[in-house]
This record gives sequence, structure tokens and C-alpha cells, in this order.
Amino acid sequence: MVDLALLQSVSYIAGALGVCVAAAYYVMNLRISQRNQELNLKAQQQSADTRQAQFLMQIFNTINEKEFQRDWMEMLWSWKWKDYDEYIEKYGTDPEKVAQLNHILQTYEGLGVLLENKLVDSKMLYKMVTWGPLLTWEKYGPMMKEWGRRTGEPKMYPGFEFLYGVLSGLYEAEHGYRYGHKVRSMDDVLASLRSEK
Repeated sequence: MVDLALLQSVSYIAGALGVCVAAAYYVMNLRISQRNQELNLKAQQQSADTRQAQFLMQIFNTINEKEFQRDWMEMLWSWKWKDYDEYIEKYGTDPEKVAQLNHILQTYEGLGVLLENKLVDSKMLYKMVTWGPLLTWEKYGPMMKEWGRRTGEPKMYPGFEFLYGVLSGLYEAEHGYRYGHKVRSMDDVLASLRSEK
């Protein structure tokens, strides 16, 4: 007959083997779970990157629409004024002109809000839209500040101002000097081009 001590030893060994197998199974499941979690995080990051790229392309398409470009170029190069009062007299009471200005300013305001809330990458945005917001703020920033001062709203278009600050900082980092084109009219552009010859 089988000795009781042998049966007891076999039973202990079987129990120990069971614990070892269970521990190995647990560790293996942890590793598989960890790997799946890493793959899931990578997939989420890729999905977020794809959404951001799609979002940036929507922004790019909006800014490159013919109507937006026409409004922007007219405002930037054709609208002329000496001071805030003349601006209001010439453009501030014309519903069509106000709509043109709002179309551009609200677009840049929205970009600034997205950028400030880290919903778009500043460097990618800089590569896509550098000149438009910089030129526009250079020309309209002083007028917007005066408008804010006179209406009791000291911060008019804070998102746009934030966008200008970030983009001009990136411009300075890339070029080694502060952006300061100061375009006021198409005449300024033509004079600038003539002086380069």
C-alpha cells in the first residue's frame, strides 16, 4: 500500500504546482493585458492625431476659400484710414464691411481659442497660417484695442491676440527677429517690393 507520508508529499507538491501554474497564468494575463492596453493607447493617439490633422485641414480649407481670401485681401490692402474715427466712418457702419471684418476676425479668434486650449498644435498651425493672422493683427490690432477701450471692453478678440502672440513668437524663433511687417495698404506692399530691387 501507499504510504500516507508519500500521499501527503504528493498532495503538497500538487498544491505547490497548482499555485505556480496559477501565478504563471496570472503573470501571463497581466502581460497580455498590459500589451493590449499599450496597443489601445497607441490606437487612441493615432485616432487623436488623425482627428487633429482632419481638423487642421478643415481650418486650412476655410482660410483658403476664395471668399475668405477675397475678404481678407480687400481688408488688408484696400481699406485705408488714418485713425479709429475715420475707420468707423468708412467701414464700421457698413453692414457688408462689418460682415467681412467679422468673418476674418472671428476665424482667427476661433483659432486662438483652440490654440490656447491646446486643441491644435502650435507649430503645425504656424506652418499652415502664419502670414494671415500676423498681417491682420498688425493692421487691425491697434484699431481693435481702441474699439475695446472706447466700448469698455479692454480685451477685444483675446483669442486672436493670443494667436498673434504665439505665432509671432514662433516666427521670431525661426527667423531670429520679431515679426513686424506693418502692412497698411497695397501701396505699402508695392513700395516694399520696389525698395527691395
